[in-house]
Amino acid sequence: MTYTLKLLKRAEDELYHSCDWYNSQKRGLAKQFLKELNLQFKFIVKNPELYQIQGRGNL
Repeated sequence: MTYTLKLLKRAEDELYHSCDWYNSQKRGLAKQFLKELNLQFKFIVKNPELYQIQGRGNL
């Protein structure tokens, strides 16, 4: 079975704000942050059974 990872709109907004903050600390730092985040997202998609299922009531 193939899984996909979806971010809530508010999580996407937070991600954009985080990137702005990282770049304000050091130019290019957001790129490194996104690279690492992408690796973690890929790990989650490949290993979803390692994580607890969250329902809408738990958000």
